[in-house]
Amino acid sequence: MGHPHRKHKHTRKITDWGAFRAHLQTHIHDITLIHNTEELDFAVLNLETDIKTSLVHSTTERQSPQEKCLGQISEEAMDLIRARRAAKRRAWRTRDHADRRVYNQYTRLVREEFDSLRQERWNSYISELDPVDPGLWKTQKILRTARRPIPPIHGERGLVYTKQDKAEAFADSLEMQSKPRAMTMSPTEERTYHGPIPPNTSVSPWTVLSWRMHIESTVAKGKACFHKLYPMIGRHSQLDLRNKLLLIRQVIQSQLTYAATAWGYAASSYQKRLQSVENIALRCAVNAPRFVKNADIIRDLQYTTTTDTIKERATKL
Repeated sequence: MGHPHRKHKHTRKITDWGAFRAHLQTHIHDITLIHNTEELDFAVLNLETDIKTSLVHSTTERQSPQEKCLGQISEEAMDLIRARRAAKRRAWRTRDHADRRVYNQYTRLVREEFDSLRQERWNSYISELDPVDPGLWKTQKILRTARRPIPPIHGERGLVYTKQDKAEAFADSLEMQSKPRAMTMSPTEERTYHGPIPPNTSVSPWTVLSWRMHIESTVAKGKACFHKLYPMIGRHSQLDLRNKLLLIRQVIQSQLTYAATAWGYAASSYQKRLQSVENIALRCAVNAPRFVKNADIIRDLQYTTTTDTIKERATKL
């Protein structure tokens, strides 16, 4: 498995595709009518030259960090690391269970290799210690000294020491921080307030109204629709793309945009949560890999998103 004469490259080429597109649009040769094969070959050659020139113009080289402990790790271990990285990229790109299994196997092999290497270095360090060298006495002092325990935490119930009690203390603290704090009024303010508050109500006149509960309910309904439709619009479905988009638009988007004319002015963060549900459905419908952006999918499909539908309904009012 070893390759003693392999040269390790430490440079990465990064392409700015936006700059590539702009440079190609401004420097591409004019397209003329083609009458024979020579003109066709010449046009293809010009196009190839323009693409290569734009690619070189928009690509930069970045110096990657050197491998840690490169001279102390065996070549077999380096080969395992490279194979693990390749398997990881393949598993992320294909999302196949077999590729994921291969990645897990390489991860286990790398962990075992480094555990054995760490043990070998420790044994070598211990065997090379000299009784005259003060390093021996420092090592035995460190080994004989008990590790200091983690200090206790002062929670709502006092000092806690065990892991379970500390987790309970953190949970109590988060619960106290998450409790709504209603604004209380003094007796004078209560007597002088003449707002339309019905009697025997727990709602404060200063409560801020938002669409959070409605958006959470709508997102849950949209996800439920997506899960029910997944056998038909999923990545392994045999249904054609046109019918998949029709199902997404008629079922999921209609669920997400129901009564949007009433709550369409909600915050953009809420609308992004709704759009994320539709983006997941679109990615599954087209079987898009991880590196493809949602904006590119929507642009290529010429699809009217949930956010655009909400804006259109708002402008029609």
